[in-house]
Amino acid sequence: MDESSADSGPVPPSASDSDAAREASPPIVEQLPSWRKRWKSRMVVALVIAAAATLIYRRVSMPTGVPANLATLQSPEDKKNTKGPTDPFTFGPFTLRPSESDRIEAGIKPGHWTMASQDVRANFDDFRGELVTEVVQPTGDGVDLDGQTFHMRSSRPAVLPKLQKKLLDIAMFNPVEHFSRQVAPRLLTRTGRDVWNARELLSPIPAEQYFLVVLARQPEDYRYLQTMDTVRAPQGSSEDRGAQAHYRVVAPTVTLLAPVPSQALFWTSTAVVLWDGLDPTLLTTAQQQALIDWLHWGGQLIVSGPDSLDQLRDSFLDGVLPATGGEGWEMTEATLAALGHISPDTERKIRLFQPWSGQHLNVEQRDGQVLAEADDHQPLIVEQRIGRGRTVVTAFRLSQRDLIDWAGFDAVFNAALLRAPARRFARSIEDKVGVEWADGIEEAPGRVTQVRFFTRDAGRPLPQPRDVHELRGQRGLVKPQVITGSDPFGPDADMMGQKIAIGPGIAAWDDQSHASQAARESLKEAAGIQVPRARFVFALLGAYVFVLVPLNWLLCRSFGRVEMAWLLAPAIAVVFGVVVVRLAQLDIGFVRSATELAVLEVQGDYPRAHLTRYCALYTSLSTDYSLALSNPSAVALPFATGMGLSTGPQQRRGTVVLRQEPDTGTASEIPVRLEQLTVSSNSTGMVHTEEMFDLGGSLQFVPGSDGGKHRIRNGTALHLRNAVVMDRNARAVDGPSTEYRYAWLGTLEPGDEAEFELFSRQDGAFQEPSEQEAKAFESLASLNVKPLVDVAQKDIGSAELRLMAWTDDELPGVTITPVANQARHAAAIVAHLSYGATRPLEMDFNSRAQVAEGLPDENESGDFMAPANGATP
Repeated sequence: MDESSADSGPVPPSASDSDAAREASPPIVEQLPSWRKRWKSRMVVALVIAAAATLIYRRVSMPTGVPANLATLQSPEDKKNTKGPTDPFTFGPFTLRPSESDRIEAGIKPGHWTMASQDVRANFDDFRGELVTEVVQPTGDGVDLDGQTFHMRSSRPAVLPKLQKKLLDIAMFNPVEHFSRQVAPRLLTRTGRDVWNARELLSPIPAEQYFLVVLARQPEDYRYLQTMDTVRAPQGSSEDRGAQAHYRVVAPTVTLLAPVPSQALFWTSTAVVLWDGLDPTLLTTAQQQALIDWLHWGGQLIVSGPDSLDQLRDSFLDGVLPATGGEGWEMTEATLAALGHISPDTERKIRLFQPWSGQHLNVEQRDGQVLAEADDHQPLIVEQRIGRGRTVVTAFRLSQRDLIDWAGFDAVFNAALLRAPARRFARSIEDKVGVEWADGIEEAPGRVTQVRFFTRDAGRPLPQPRDVHELRGQRGLVKPQVITGSDPFGPDADMMGQKIAIGPGIAAWDDQSHASQAARESLKEAAGIQVPRARFVFALLGAYVFVLVPLNWLLCRSFGRVEMAWLLAPAIAVVFGVVVVRLAQLDIGFVRSATELAVLEVQGDYPRAHLTRYCALYTSLSTDYSLALSNPSAVALPFATGMGLSTGPQQRRGTVVLRQEPDTGTASEIPVRLEQLTVSSNSTGMVHTEEMFDLGGSLQFVPGSDGGKHRIRNGTALHLRNAVVMDRNARAVDGPSTEYRYAWLGTLEPGDEAEFELFSRQDGAFQEPSEQEAKAFESLASLNVKPLVDVAQKDIGSAELRLMAWTDDELPGVTITPVANQARHAAAIVAHLSYGATRPLEMDFNSRAQVAEGLPDENESGDFMAPANGATP
């Protein structure tokens, strides 16, 4: 065996031999010179330090706003090569609603609440913090609320799960009196440290301009709206660049969620919504409710057929549409010829490249009114009144190219779809064709939007029309003077030698409206602080002297211990001092008090109301108040107190915070809070809140037929006191009437019904209200609601039937902290039972084409056009 091993050749080394060899041979690194080992170690350390220094430098030197724009600054190639996010947050655009893009230049209306949205994602960890916005001046200082020493900051929680994109909505209020403003959104940690901030310029919208929002499956089909005269309202000037336009068209591309507000009070800057084929489920439940509320207070919804009606069947809009969709319908030029009757330019008929696909409109089971119909009486355009607003449906699609190219379409859009007054086209001094209202009314927001709220718009002066006969013979456009419907606000933009008012217009939050002034005077009367009267002082002194001397002596003498009178005197003084302080507190309101005067505006047969609260808070010591509002639709701001209400030192400047909680479906969080409302010592601070309020039912009004009695049922949960129904005297024909017809209903408990007839004071059947009824509104728990009722009476429309009442029911929804020792409340009810018959369509005086070609006007009479179904005004 040993021999064979020797003959086989060299033997491979064993494992133990290999280990021994490695131990005998030093590593290669150890074999290198020492200076090379030191150089390599130092290079590794230097590279680590350089990488760390570069990262620290980038973080420190990066501007605060860079993360917001980081995604947009990266090229597509850079994004492909990026393995993951390098920053803790990714911020998208800060946008306003309504909007159609990532640009904030969509516009904001001064004096109106606006909903803003911030797109953000946390990349590294879950994040809990606050999103805060504030309207600021270029210097960074907050902008004061109109007529106040407060400025407002909005806040909401920002809960960001890791790597989940979140869209955070937040409320904004843009005051009227300051311009050149910016909005400053910030993301804060829970400790208040800035994580991100930005600055965006605000683009104010003129007073007479409102949004026209297109909610369509193919919004690009409606870009033509921006060129229509009824939208642009050109003044015949080379300077026409959109500032004079009646509507600002917003046509967003909707994929996941419609970019519209989720609360009705944020819809006041929108006048019209055009709906075409959009899936209604792309609106959240809150957005759907907000749109319905907006409709009842004057919004206009235009639904383009033929596909929309089938899509909206059984949706949230089904109950407000004037017709249901029927079978398909092939439309020809003869079918659509009736549309030409709405245009003054009858020579230019609609021409079709090929027949249209339309849809029959069924109006039998709906309360719709036909505005245009084909020769076979098939409806083409149908409308229905919804509260103060309206919906209108067409049997054809409004984006047909043949329709857009037709010269008469602008007249149809103005008269039938928008229900706007007649217009007159003429040449300007620059020999360009412009347009104005045919009756000579100067530019006014009330012609563009029909949205109204009683506490904001009641009592606004109506513009007076010019002489139509004078206008008929006039050549050229009349130089318009803008009427805002309220006092002019702020600096104006000069255009064509005239002024474009940048103001709130109609339906704006207004602390100086007629209703606000009436409420302020009533609160001033109720919450006024007066020095105790001389009679009160002498009565207390007399009682003290009587108790201290004769009564004390007689009491001690009856016990045979007259000397005890001296010992009881100090105790009597202490007790009497406490009594005097307490009585003085009650006399002058020394303890904290809260006085609330509310206004409930109701649209007939609708279970939700617009609730406005005016609250006066008196305190003897400087107090920071907090208001918790349980209604997610509520908004609140300090109320301008005006002159003469504050009884203490000048109210110091401060910041109030409107905090909104997201809708989590739980009742653990208060949806809205107004915090840090500081009221100085011995002063009265005031708060103004608004919300959409659930009545628990509706006021059901049934008009009398053939001269019979009207009937009303109180289906709400409110106890209506001293209810009175009024309208303007229908027999008055010369101008607006100041004579009214009345029907006193007295008290209407929940579920009560009443029948009534209206009589004027000149009618023999008129029953004079009792003295108690006549004074019922003057005193209610020391709150005088009569000034508000007077405003409501004077504001009744020419054909409107309105109910007014008051209630002492406590309207839930607001909790004030700290709690007031004294609290009083009352509410005035203003219910619009009926707005009267719908007025006929108004045909334009002439057309653009007639003026451009020098043709004579066809509608020189200026007559109105009666609706297709023969209804009369």
